[in-house]
Amino acid sequence: MASGPQFRLLGPLEVRLDGSAVVLRAGKHRALLAALLLRPNRVVPVTELVEHVWGDAPPARTRGTLQTYVMRLRAALGDPSLIQTAADGYRMRVDPLAVDAHRFADAAARGRVAAAADDLVMARKAFAEALELWRGPVLSDVPSETLYSEHAPRLTELLMTVHEQRIDVELALGNHADLVPELFALTRDHPLRERFWGQLMLALYRSSRQAEALEAFRQLDRTLDEQLGIDPSQELRSLHQAILVGSPELAAPAVAREPERAPASPMRLPDDIADFTGRSWHVERISGLITGGSVPIVTLAGQPGVGKTTLAVHVAHLLRDRFPDGQLYVDLRGYALGPPADGMDVLSRFLRALGVPPDEIPPDADEQSTMLRSLLSGRRMLLVLDNASAPDQVR
Repeated sequence: MASGPQFRLLGPLEVRLDGSAVVLRAGKHRALLAALLLRPNRVVPVTELVEHVWGDAPPARTRGTLQTYVMRLRAALGDPSLIQTAADGYRMRVDPLAVDAHRFADAAARGRVAAAADDLVMARKAFAEALELWRGPVLSDVPSETLYSEHAPRLTELLMTVHEQRIDVELALGNHADLVPELFALTRDHPLRERFWGQLMLALYRSSRQAEALEAFRQLDRTLDEQLGIDPSQELRSLHQAILVGSPELAAPAVAREPERAPASPMRLPDDIADFTGRSWHVERISGLITGGSVPIVTLAGQPGVGKTTLAVHVAHLLRDRFPDGQLYVDLRGYALGPPADGMDVLSRFLRALGVPPDEIPPDADEQSTMLRSLLSGRRMLLVLDNASAPDQVR
């Protein structure tokens, strides 16, 4: 990801500077910014900007008002050089990868290249990276009919194509059973998109659900006839016939499975203080609680600066031999100046520390929690969650 300001258009418009959100309350300011971001480092003529911001009802002093909007955007972004004045328009000087719409297109292109090279794992990772950028309908809070009509259909079509290409990769990797619920949802939400139906039929057939695969074709046939008065494509009809006769060409690919990995034994504690003194009662009390059996949770509470972190890290080092499977540490930043640590980010870090490759970490927090519990099951490990501001962070 590019450094500096980050801009998000795949959903409500968002601007983030140094991790903090910049709020643009005026809808016309959002429209102006979106128009510039969708064409980064290129001059957008004033006439186009006026159309995107005001549509068919521009104000009397169009150029003056537009200059005022540009001035306010520059102030909000904190760097006047981001929006440059040109002869007959304005240019947004920004790395395209700082804009999620362009980062999405870049990740999708990398996924297609990897898939064409038969690097299915890399293709899955790139497609997943692209899809994770979507937070809702593109430009959902940008009040500009012209921007929406020019860019939303193109980006939405690319989104659907990336879904299809990612599913093709997952099918090639032998993950047909896991895809069935997702494909049921996609065919329900996009009933005229035949490729989703074909993928659903294939996933069902490979999951030993031939009757349901044939019923999916019948449902598509009825839908196309009722809504468009047409028949399914020749490709879908050929797939239907192959499912009817149980063609061996439809068999799931033979995927070589890696042997089960033994989880890593990470030692992630910060350094201990060599000349730690005092707190002997606390050290004994904490040590007794932690090593007393079951799965204890020990909380250290106190005002900032009294030495909670130093004490916790010191005790953790003293007890390293009691936890031979590893120690994990994270600063939850509950009282830091910036935003607190994100729960999914912490889970991902723990999973990586336990040896899970990044491309195998689930995108869902519940699935990450399940994977973490599985990896910790039957092991003696110590987790130090530092600087927590509330119980929910720990949960």
